[in-house]
Amino acid sequence: MCGGTKGETPSRVSAGLCPAVNPMCRKALLLTSLMLIMSLSPLVQATEGRSTACSGDICINELMPNPMGTDTGNYPACEWVELYNSGNTDINLQGWTLVDAAQYSHPIDANTWVDFANLATPYVLPAGDYAIIAENSQGTLKLNNAGETLDLFDGSGSSVHTVTTGQASSDVSKIPGSLPTDDYVDSNSNTPGAANTGGGFTGPTFVQSEMRITEVMPDPYWTDDNATWPGGEWVEIANIGQVAIDLAGWSIADAAGNTMVMNTTHLVGQGTMIEPGEHRIVAVNGTRAYGMLNNGQGIEKVKLIMPSGDITHQVEYTGPTAPGHSYVNLSITAPEWGRNADSLMTAKWPTPLDFNPPNAILPELGIQMNEILVNASTAPDSSGTWVEFYYPDTEQVPVLDPSTIAIHTGTGVMANPLPATFSPGELYVYGPIDLIVIHDSISLVDDNGDIRQFVSWDAPHAENVSIVPADPMMPEGQWMPSAYNTPGALNPGQG
Repeated sequence: MCGGTKGETPSRVSAGLCPAVNPMCRKALLLTSLMLIMSLSPLVQATEGRSTACSGDICINELMPNPMGTDTGNYPACEWVELYNSGNTDINLQGWTLVDAAQYSHPIDANTWVDFANLATPYVLPAGDYAIIAENSQGTLKLNNAGETLDLFDGSGSSVHTVTTGQASSDVSKIPGSLPTDDYVDSNSNTPGAANTGGGFTGPTFVQSEMRITEVMPDPYWTDDNATWPGGEWVEIANIGQVAIDLAGWSIADAAGNTMVMNTTHLVGQGTMIEPGEHRIVAVNGTRAYGMLNNGQGIEKVKLIMPSGDITHQVEYTGPTAPGHSYVNLSITAPEWGRNADSLMTAKWPTPLDFNPPNAILPELGIQMNEILVNASTAPDSSGTWVEFYYPDTEQVPVLDPSTIAIHTGTGVMANPLPATFSPGELYVYGPIDLIVIHDSISLVDDNGDIRQFVSWDAPHAENVSIVPADPMMPEGQWMPSAYNTPGALNPGQG
């Protein structure tokens, strides 16, 4: 198959080597790839963001992400963070900073430290005392109400404490939970500059079951977030046990408390039973004015809730999300019930109702992606985006059937681009193919399902400038803009 812009046909670029491929509109192509056969067992994976134990005497003790009224302004009418010196010695905080998940760096200085002028020694926090670091109209303290990761860095640039929060209620501060790795929890009352009240809360109640969240699509690219299945936002769940489970009364919830009940509207497929090893999809399915899952900055929590109201599995990912990319665990073992050990990361490509893609890359297939035009001109004479393949001539008897090799983009476009007659020493150009200019990837996959080459980008590319391996001998390494495009010929400096 060939992904492409509506109405385009693949171009014959390299001396007749690029085949004519029937064009398909982008949405039809993705929807076809989404309608996959259910797998017989779930695949699971993982990584990132948790509160950590404070590594020194200066720690984040309380924070106000969602003050009454405006977030910006002067204390107390603004966001603020309380630090506490739990040690026996005074500590100089000059050069220390607070950095959030969006990489806003908030300095700890005379402009942000409340009552800085009254310190006995500038920048020195006495043992057993508190410092209130406020937004104070600086524009650099921007705590996310939907969930935040906040780091405290010392004067040498080392992180000494990381805290994470969930949804922030208006005018309710966050304080440590019972464990160092817990999200900070709501306080009983705000106590800036004094000991906390409340805390020690163990978080939500988790109850063991054999159900798991295995994949999340928070920001579809080819359809609106609230589109009907197979478009729109969705969450994949799996039964990793040995007994069928009735999902009637189960639901999916996000950090803000929005829910999708597993009924005929949201639970894709027939009935409410999920068999052992089966995957099911819980989809927004056209029921909301907008999507449900957070695509912006901060941490989103996706919870699998039992009919009792207890959470059996909770996964998290950090935004902003990559459009069209799903989020999965990256480990090769099934996650434990409860709060997932690591945050989800982008999958190599979406796989609703199927195994998640492998994360490992096995290089040296023989055939390689050699040049990619990510951002093609929209001019009438443009041939669109394309991928060039190279089959180096090693003077060995070919053992590959090139027609069995597939490519997958990060948003789910899939194709078998090469003919069986593709031979050593040849170059082959395939296109057009739908690619996202800002953030996307292409995986080269063999007939065993292993990824043999992976090329990705997370920044826009100049129009009509192809990318090539920075080292022609290492196609699995870094790629860079080419000096000039050479579809159907060796790259500059390659031969």
